[in-house]
Amino acid sequence: MLNHMIGAAGMFAACARGESQPFPDWSVMPDWVGDDPAASYRRSAAALIAAYSAPGVLGGEVTMPWGAMPAAFALNVITADHVTHSWDLARTAGLPIVIDDDAAGAALATMQVAVSAEFRAAGFYGPEQTAPEDAATMDRLAAFTGRPL
Repeated sequence: MLNHMIGAAGMFAACARGESQPFPDWSVMPDWVGDDPAASYRRSAAALIAAYSAPGVLGGEVTMPWGAMPAAFALNVITADHVTHSWDLARTAGLPIVIDDDAAGAALATMQVAVSAEFRAAGFYGPEQTAPEDAATMDRLAAFTGRPL
């Protein structure tokens, strides 16, 4: 999961820098984690922040492997992706997840726009699951993106 997060951040950063990226095949990822997972993640996050902080980037468009989109929305998508995968990592490790409810709500709203039937059919997301009416926002995000609660 961490390898995917690092690779996805790198892909989104490259797109923000104007570098053409192929459609990802997450089944054959190189090892982006290396010997120091924390340092590798910090480097990818720093590159992502730098790419989207460059003058003029957030006001423009980025060309992603699946098409052009406003750069600000692309940044929301990768942020929502990392929020979602943080839930995955916490759940797998049996740890509590502490993400601000507003941030979780923003991630859910982004995913509700970004997750298309085509992305679900390609296996990037599972079928939407049912969340209890009183579910926390993070759990509703997890269910929307195909995670069983």
